[in-house]
Amino acid sequence: MRVVWSLVVSAMAACGAGLPPAGTILEHYVTAIGGTAAHQRIRTIHSEVKIEFLGTGRTAARSSWRAAPNKSYSVTEIPGIGRMEEGTDGNITWSISPQRGPLIKSGEERELALRAAAWNGEIRLRELYPAITVTGIEQVDGRPCYKLLLTPPAGASLTRYFDQQSGLLVRNVMQVATPAGEVNVETNVSDYRDVDGVRTPFHITQKGAGPVMVFTIETLEYNIPVPDSRFALPSMIRQLMK
Repeated sequence: MRVVWSLVVSAMAACGAGLPPAGTILEHYVTAIGGTAAHQRIRTIHSEVKIEFLGTGRTAARSSWRAAPNKSYSVTEIPGIGRMEEGTDGNITWSISPQRGPLIKSGEERELALRAAAWNGEIRLRELYPAITVTGIEQVDGRPCYKLLLTPPAGASLTRYFDQQSGLLVRNVMQVATPAGEVNVETNVSDYRDVDGVRTPFHITQKGAGPVMVFTIETLEYNIPVPDSRFALPSMIRQLMK
């Protein structure tokens, strides 16, 4: 597939055809991360992630579970700050943190959480983002990448950078609301590894809102038993619904 894609890119350049359509870039990406069939075989995901807050000496641990069609739950333990939980049962999206307490998400925050929980989202980008435009080619860490603007039905757009050669996603940029105002949050992904036929980035760096955070996946498991109770709404969230 890599050889074929190289020939396609070379042919377009020679003919002055310009940028390829978004669909072609996204198809290359799906192939690069294992293909549609490999992703569709997955019904549950469990991960353990180490989080480092650069320059602070602080680390955290996050445990996450997901299940088809759109359920998720994660808990993050940060020494000195406390325990943060968030999840969705496919309809209600919520979080519990020392800073905000129990919260049922609404508006753009809810839409963003539901998109993040959408099952097989990486192979369904054209469904989740109806408007996708190829805006150019930019260098990321010295490699030419296609730059795509992805616009959802509601909420902020997302800019993604896909390596021309490998087809893999290497960077996301998204405008996020913070107490200090709107900021661009940049997420860089690398160290792709094959787990059960699916390629996933095991190293993620995020900057733009607060300290730079480095996420390292330490455990990634697919299709393990996950009880429905894992995604049940916590009692504090149920109290807010009364």
